[in-house]
Amino acid sequence: MYFKAVQARDVALVQRFLDLGVAVDERAGPSREAATALSIAVGQNDVAMARLLLQRGANPNLDVVRVGAHIVPVIVYAGGNPEMLDLLIKSGAKWNVIFGETNRYPETLLSSAAHAGNLPVVKLLLAHGADVNQVIPIQEGKMGSVTLFQPDTRTALIAAVENAGRDGNLTMVKFLIGAGANVNFKSSQGRTALDYAQNTEVIKVLLDASLKQGKTQ
Repeated sequence: MYFKAVQARDVALVQRFLDLGVAVDERAGPSREAATALSIAVGQNDVAMARLLLQRGANPNLDVVRVGAHIVPVIVYAGGNPEMLDLLIKSGAKWNVIFGETNRYPETLLSSAAHAGNLPVVKLLLAHGADVNQVIPIQEGKMGSVTLFQPDTRTALIAAVENAGRDGNLTMVKFLIGAGANVNFKSSQGRTALDYAQNTEVIKVLLDASLKQGKTQ
């Protein structure tokens, strides 16, 4: 009934369950990825419920969300919602986790938001101390003895440029550069953001920024 009350967004009833002694971080099943009330609330974008649960001691850093082969904290559910993200971070959530397929598309909340063109979330994460130039490792991917993906590295700027064909991501590329993104960063495979660019305007912006940062490609 506790989890049904959370799913129904009934804050008053959930509060009564907690007052009666229900463990705030009780899981809905025995596995490591079984839902908690907080993961349900975050997944539903129910900020009021999440606020109550956090005030009552819910742990925002429990691993409950499966992303690819990994189980990661609930904050990855909140990646597109600045209000929820801000609430979780202020409640002690570790926001700098790497999630996704680490041998192909590893992400941080910052790189994921940059790729999606979500400027409010990018601004929020930078305000909380995210490193605009954090290097994200890509592990080697193999199938048996066959190498599918070479080890590499990427940054939020590369993530944004990879998706710069979408409307508005030129704005993201410009913003990241203005926030100090290193246009001339070379991945471990020797690629820069310019190597991923296909949009003409993005290419112009990257070339101009590269010159201003003191190095031509």
